[in-house]
Amino acid sequence: MKNYQSIFITITAFLIVVNTINGNVQQYINFSDSLNEMLFTFMSFVIGITGLLSINYNKIYKALI
Repeated sequence: MKNYQSIFITITAFLIVVNTINGNVQQYINFSDSLNEMLFTFMSFVIGITGLLSINYNKIYKALI
């Protein structure tokens, strides 16, 4: 996976987490239970962490130097 894809996935996942916590996602997705909403938030958070781990930081470091 390329770096820009990993960064895009990470940013998107964390934006979903923040918007779910703020309640903005409720306008688009009607969750039937609060447990479903918590699991959706947790899985988005896990996807964001996985995206952070998949970034090749050596390429970014070399590009900055």
